[in-house]
Amino acid sequence: MTERYSEEFKQEILRRLAAGETPRALAEETGAKRRTLEHWRTVAKKQNTITTSSETEPQHETERKTETEELHRILEKYVKLEKAYADLKERYDSLNDKHNALNDDYKSLNDKHNALNDDYKSLKEDNDFLFNRYSVLRERM
Repeated sequence: MTERYSEEFKQEILRRLAAGETPRALAEETGAKRRTLEHWRTVAKKQNTITTSSETEPQHETERKTETEELHRILEKYVKLEKAYADLKERYDSLNDKHNALNDDYKSLNDKHNALNDDYKSLKEDNDFLFNRYSVLRERM
């Protein structure tokens, strides 16, 4: 019993075979017979309508080289970004330390201000008391 496959299906199989996929794997995936796929590949090779994966190897090597170069560029950018991040983090930590030191100074000065304000109030009360006492003594004289 001979099965019929569409021309599109056959061309897709031939394209994948040319890319290096095996007839066994494609047969398992598609349900087509492995011998049929091998026959199509043999006929296509004889008609020079298919290239083997070894004939396309240089193109794959070029693609791999390009991908490798792209990966190197990405890694270089990543390393630069990591360094920039580390520099920014160091700067942030330094500024944060300065901020905390200034905040501590502010709290200390505020405490001193409050203490001086309390002293001022106490002195004013003493002054008012003494002025009143002076006024009373002066009237007695």
